[in-house]
Amino acid sequence: MPPDANRGVYSRLGVRAGALLEAVPEAVYVVDRAGRFVQWSDAFATTTGYDDDAFASLRWYDLVSDDSTEPVQHVHRVLAGMESSYYDTLRTAGDGPDTRRFEFSERPLRNDSGAVVGRVGVVKPAEQSARPEQFASFVDEVTDYAIFLLTPDGGVLTWNDGARRLKGYCEEEIVGQHFSVFYTAEAVERGVPDQILDRAREVGRAEDQGWRVRKDGSRFWADVAVTAIHDDDGTLRGFTKVTRDLTYRHEHEELITRQRDELNALDRLNRLIQTTVRSIVTESSQETMEQSVCDALAASELYQSAWIGDVEDDEPVLSVRCSAGDDGVLDALTDAVHEFGYSETMLDMIRAGEPVALSGLPSHEDVPEGVRQVAAAYDVGSSIVVPLAFGETLYGTLVVNSPCLDAFDDREQSAFQVLGVVLGFAINALRNRHLLFSDAIVELEFQTADREAFFSGVTREYDCRCLLEGQVLTENERTLQYVRVTGLPHEQVYELASEHETLEEVRLVSGDGDECLLEVVNTASGVQALVEAGAYVQSGVAEHGVATIRAEVAKGEDIRGVVKAFRRVYPDAKLVSKREHDRPARTAQTFRHELEQRLTKRQQTALRTAHLAGYFDWPRGSTAEEVAAAMDITSATLHYHLRRAQRELIDAYLDGEST
Repeated sequence: MPPDANRGVYSRLGVRAGALLEAVPEAVYVVDRAGRFVQWSDAFATTTGYDDDAFASLRWYDLVSDDSTEPVQHVHRVLAGMESSYYDTLRTAGDGPDTRRFEFSERPLRNDSGAVVGRVGVVKPAEQSARPEQFASFVDEVTDYAIFLLTPDGGVLTWNDGARRLKGYCEEEIVGQHFSVFYTAEAVERGVPDQILDRAREVGRAEDQGWRVRKDGSRFWADVAVTAIHDDDGTLRGFTKVTRDLTYRHEHEELITRQRDELNALDRLNRLIQTTVRSIVTESSQETMEQSVCDALAASELYQSAWIGDVEDDEPVLSVRCSAGDDGVLDALTDAVHEFGYSETMLDMIRAGEPVALSGLPSHEDVPEGVRQVAAAYDVGSSIVVPLAFGETLYGTLVVNSPCLDAFDDREQSAFQVLGVVLGFAINALRNRHLLFSDAIVELEFQTADREAFFSGVTREYDCRCLLEGQVLTENERTLQYVRVTGLPHEQVYELASEHETLEEVRLVSGDGDECLLEVVNTASGVQALVEAGAYVQSGVAEHGVATIRAEVAKGEDIRGVVKAFRRVYPDAKLVSKREHDRPARTAQTFRHELEQRLTKRQQTALRTAHLAGYFDWPRGSTAEEVAAAMDITSATLHYHLRRAQRELIDAYLDGEST
């Protein structure tokens, strides 16, 4: 309402009406007729430099010049009921007066009977001062704050432009309504508006932050200060209420909090991944490693339970290998998944090869009602299903449950995907280590006549033979295969291989007449599938349209899983034999003796001389010419003996990988 209309309201509220000015970012003060300070804003205290104790003993005249009659005339005008302003210096709490000029603008403060009981004023530097009439409406002109008065029972008495902009109500439609209209229905039901007024009555001031509602129903985050107003007799006359819109800051703080929580979660997952990598060396078995992962996840305050299970291809069954943090939820959820026909859907998630998060599980529309009810009963807010795979081989599934409805966001899913890959790699590494040190092995022999495969196909069509000389698994999980083809011109072999759709890459390593060595990468490789399943491929040969692959696995490993991995590439493959035998003990002395049998005396002499002379050091201790001169042979002869010896060393090492 206009300043003149406001005057009646302020007068009904008594001398404490100046409490409204405490919230205004101006140098505002209230004094009684004798000039004693009754109330002042923080800005006024900052401008003058005095604290609350000092104001208790100060009079208004102590702050203005004493060599002029103008301050006295100004006070007389205000006490006579007029508005007045004049310019003067200001005596601050420092050593002397502020030499700047200030404008003192004041208006009378009246009680219930209309008598002038004091003055309310504002101080501004002269260069910032406004006209006297502007002071009378400064509250109405504040646009960044909603500033208004309330009756003792919470009714809206006044309204400023800042309130209109913030809350959306015009003065005519809001004055007279209870201020609880600005609160959410949930806050009103909890009694928040009444609690704020009660606190202001008891201690003089109440502050609060929370969601408020505009006229159009939209919400904003409000910072609220409510101050009680009393008259000279101590009677409560109403309240001042100042509201700021802090939505942006609140949302920013919430964003920071969420990001901090997400980073904490990711940090825990990263530490778990590091622990898993270390467990490849420290853990003695796949079972203990998997159990340690489940224990670590369930021990975190972020998650409530975790389990790892096997996936059966021929039926929708998830069998549990290990678990942690289980208070019955595992059996309950597993039974519900099977009972309400959700197994196939879960298997599809697992076979997709990426983590699948089910946030808000108790109300997730894609989940059967029976499963949702079990999740709600056990306080499972969200779940994530993580495949444990290495290459194309699936070693199992990790399922983690969280009590939070919004758990497993995109970044957390990415971290779990890394964990799944690391676990898959770790399982494969443990199986390979088991194979390397196992005293007993199982030899498997597969045969396939797959017409789509290049090497079995080319031997069917042409009278040739293909021999797998070796394979290397690269860092990017590709398998390079080196295959020697005999009985067909090498130019023709290379041309056929380059055009075949099952070979992703082909390189002719060497070729001479009807014999060549190819380096190939298959789009789908049975050899790679065996390696990823934890087997060692001992040999491979293709003749007359049939490829025969022999592989070794450690005794006690999952033979069925190895067979299934091979058949995923070649569905027609047959396991034609399975033989168990003990691996003979092979000492370092035995290996040395076998190596000496493979090297000639000249090769041994060349290796020993070059080694002792520092030829293999970096930087070289001796050049090839210097070593050759010491042996009294030519440099070309030395290089010949070294290359042959190095070839024998490498062959001996690689031949011994499977033994």
